[in-house]
Amino acid sequence: MESTRKKEEVLEMGKKLIDYFTDPEIEQIARETKFVQRRSRMTGMQYVKTLVTGYLEKPTGTLNHLAQVSEDLDLSISVQGIDERINKYSVDFLRKMLTKAIQWFQQQSPLILPILKQFQAILIIDSTFFELPAAMKSDFPGAGGSGSPASLKIQLVFDFLAGQFQQIHIGPGKNADQAYRGYLGLVKPGSLTIADLGYFCLDAFHAISDAQAYFLSRYHYPTALLTSTLQRINLIQWLRNQSEDRVEIPVLLGSRLRHRLPCRLIAVRVSENTSQKNREEAIQNAR
Repeated sequence: MESTRKKEEVLEMGKKLIDYFTDPEIEQIARETKFVQRRSRMTGMQYVKTLVTGYLEKPTGTLNHLAQVSEDLDLSISVQGIDERINKYSVDFLRKMLTKAIQWFQQQSPLILPILKQFQAILIIDSTFFELPAAMKSDFPGAGGSGSPASLKIQLVFDFLAGQFQQIHIGPGKNADQAYRGYLGLVKPGSLTIADLGYFCLDAFHAISDAQAYFLSRYHYPTALLTSTLQRINLIQWLRNQSEDRVEIPVLLGSRLRHRLPCRLIAVRVSENTSQKNREEAIQNAR
């Protein structure tokens, strides 16, 4: 009884999610990606319904499970029929559908705080990583190591001021965040770009600066820090000499002539407990 009720709840949730996928562009995308090449009951909409509902109900579901879900959605299709639909065309179709989904689900309400109004846009960049079945390694080669030989990485660019996703990029899991440059096309004068340490790259920072824009990043040790007179700054010694809990200093970032980017280095003292935890993590990483 409990299992039946759960199944009904999941199917109802899936139907509500599908309400967002009523745009006629879905079938156009299915044709453009050659997922649908002739008249068939398995339309682009039906395929999305089957996958969304099926994997909501059972994330590790098999082809048999998907065939049963399709039956529940009033489309009778064999396990072989489902299997034949899983190909390079369906991968391209779902990639473009994911991009559409994020555009549809984006937050339309601006998230404006008074102190942030000085920026034209605030771009927040991050990525997420998924392991894939080994059979997909030719399309999505993994990052190596003990994990699956196939993996996928999604790069997202979110404009905090507009409350909207501005960019989504899907690529192989082996691609390093530091090598991602797609967001630079979104940088405009007066905007602020925020990314974590994985995206630290002096060439990218220079491109942002050249666009008359700003960036905020954690400092990547031991990147060179220079004074305005090109003297190397001993960061550890400088920090030890500070008595305030929050300090800042103008620096040139990078030693090469093509770098030497004018920046503000801001340092905030952490608690002793946090400091000790950071030391322990650093030692563990070093091992």
